[in-house]
Amino acid sequence: MISATFEPPAPFEYVPQLLAQSLSPRAMNDRADVVGLLNGGPVLVPRGTGAPISLLPPRASGALPTGINSAGLVTVSARFGDGAHLVVYGSGVFMEIAAPGLDVFPHAISNANEIVGVYRPVNAPVTAERAFLYDGAKLKDLGTIHRWSAAYAVNGSGAAVGTTDGLDGLETGAYFHDGIVEDLSTSEVHVVDGQAISDSGWIVGTGSVEGIIRLPAGTVKTVGLLPGGKASALSTVNNDGIAAGTAVVFGHRSPLARSSPGNEVPRAVVYRGDHLWDLARLARLPSSALLVSAVAVNRGGQVLAYGTIDGVQGAWLFTPR
Repeated sequence: MISATFEPPAPFEYVPQLLAQSLSPRAMNDRADVVGLLNGGPVLVPRGTGAPISLLPPRASGALPTGINSAGLVTVSARFGDGAHLVVYGSGVFMEIAAPGLDVFPHAISNANEIVGVYRPVNAPVTAERAFLYDGAKLKDLGTIHRWSAAYAVNGSGAAVGTTDGLDGLETGAYFHDGIVEDLSTSEVHVVDGQAISDSGWIVGTGSVEGIIRLPAGTVKTVGLLPGGKASALSTVNNDGIAAGTAVVFGHRSPLARSSPGNEVPRAVVYRGDHLWDLARLARLPSSALLVSAVAVNRGGQVLAYGTIDGVQGAWLFTPR
């Protein structure tokens, strides 16, 4: 007997719009301003003009934009002659945050202008990394459960999420708040990392196989797989608990999935209504379309994704109908 799994009819739809061709997006704010890499170079693409603005700081040999907030401030991880520095860009001005003797890698910025990421002594191994929060005046070590830690996202209250090693030496999700490091894993769900936290307290991230979501009340649960899927992970969530990320399914070999072994194909997904949905299906895209990742969801529920539609590859904005 052959059994099959089918998705239920979708109760909502998304309308796609191309934001920037060839742009690999990294983050988006509530205005749908986007930062990412365009032909390998770091750029800001404002929603109003659509004209890319370079985010390569003066004297830097390379840079990666990692976050943007509602005020339009952008965090940039920049490489200089003496190491990696935190740089903030806003209104045409680059501000370099000096931390002598340290490599500093920012990951996100909140609407309260607080920045989180990781730091380590210059030339030290990755196992020496520690999570930090920058409040505009100083870098604050956020602590660890055992030896190392990293912070990937922060909300307007200064609570952050990321990962750390537990006392057993295994990687586990970390929730940095009120001066403590809380283990996101429970007896039922192992959380590898926390990838995003909303101002209302929703947390999403990666589990052993499936993506995870932590409700503001504290309950942690897995989000499931797409039909025929192998894995899933969530990387962004808004104040309404609408989340997005990537799932892996078995299917045809794709030029955009060269790194996937065998016939495994990444698909951009939305978690909404307690269900994991294929974003391409919600947008009623043709079977030739391939959306490989959803990287941001804003306050209005718009989803930023990377992929190819009608032969055009780049950053696409999906607005709920």
